[in-house]
Amino acid sequence: MPNPDLHTPYTPGSDPDPLPLRGGRAQRIGSWLMALVFCGTCLAPCLWLGVPRSSVLSWEELGSIQVLAGPDEAWVFVQVDRVVVLQDPLASAPRRTIGHRQAVAVIERDGDTRVIPVARPNGVTFGSYLTRAFRDQGRVCLLEDESLGQRRSVFVWEVDRFRLLPLDESEALLSATGLDALGPSDLWAAVDARTAANGWSFLPHDLGDFTWSGARYRVSRRPQETFTEVVLRRLDTPDRDPTVLGRFDPRRVELSSDEAHARWGGPDQRGHRR
Repeated sequence: MPNPDLHTPYTPGSDPDPLPLRGGRAQRIGSWLMALVFCGTCLAPCLWLGVPRSSVLSWEELGSIQVLAGPDEAWVFVQVDRVVVLQDPLASAPRRTIGHRQAVAVIERDGDTRVIPVARPNGVTFGSYLTRAFRDQGRVCLLEDESLGQRRSVFVWEVDRFRLLPLDESEALLSATGLDALGPSDLWAAVDARTAANGWSFLPHDLGDFTWSGARYRVSRRPQETFTEVVLRRLDTPDRDPTVLGRFDPRRVELSSDEAHARWGGPDQRGHRR
């Protein structure tokens, strides 16, 4: 004779000693829990072992651009980034930049341009999220905002690189200009105002396009057979050969993470530590 308890819906309070789970319902939940434990135990190691955790995809790409212009010359700061993507589904930040190469183009009023390769390949970044080029007392400078235990710091251009000012000089300049007390939301506008007070300007650019001294310029990529050139064009003189600022390899290669860091890694030049 069928057991009525397995076919009659349970009503709370109808049983003097009710149970949270009854009969088939408890069995089904138990089966699901066992299946989940089995899958987690068996499949997770397969996923973990099936992906080479020390492998990375790596390539180069055109990175940040900054333009600082005065009455007689304009400085164009260009950066090529070395990017790696960790082939690890458990990585919290799979895409990283592990190094960069840089060049500075100085455009004269007559249109002539000289290119200065930056000597230190892993120097302070030109990334506009962290740094800003500015003019101060006849010098081309770069301000790096505070981040990751680093103080807000000032670099000055010397021949073919940015040199970090000693801590006392850096803090004295920041204090004298009022840049030491500003928050991130107000900082870049104040830096640009400092540049303007020195007779220069920080030029906005739209994907590498900017205007200076009545002429339109563009920083762009020019693909070649095995590499890509970074070139500076003057758009109002299309017959004039562009100035080559550098080149990079956009092809994606798979390497071990140790090999990638051995080739391109290294500590970046950063500001003063806290």
